[in-house]
Amino acid sequence: MKPGLTVLKNRFAIYQLEPDSDIPSWIDKNDFFSITRTNEEISIICKQPDSKISGKFASAENRRIIRANGPFDLSITGIIAGMTTALAKSQISVFTVSTYNTDYILVEEKDLTPSVEALKHNGYNITFELT
Repeated sequence: MKPGLTVLKNRFAIYQLEPDSDIPSWIDKNDFFSITRTNEEISIICKQPDSKISGKFASAENRRIIRANGPFDLSITGIIAGMTTALAKSQISVFTVSTYNTDYILVEEKDLTPSVEALKHNGYNITFELT
């Protein structure tokens, strides 16, 4: 069974910082963020701010999130694979992040409509977050 999907209403950004960087204080002001630190980098996904943020980092802005409506048991397989396969067939690049409860796919805002169409064509029911 394919999960229902929800397109979140906000724009999101992906930031890449050096691995020894401090986590920026403005991150805590977001109601959605994900931080991953490795020995090579820090990746931060968060709601895109209204104004440019200064600092030394790479960024990929104007992303939209498609959320798989969980929670899902950690033993369930293929949730991300099903979604990304449908999008790959339409040549849509994705960035994924998972939490304990669910999975999120980020697509460029310009690819949102074709993403929704590709997912619907592959049997997914999609709703749009209103608030």
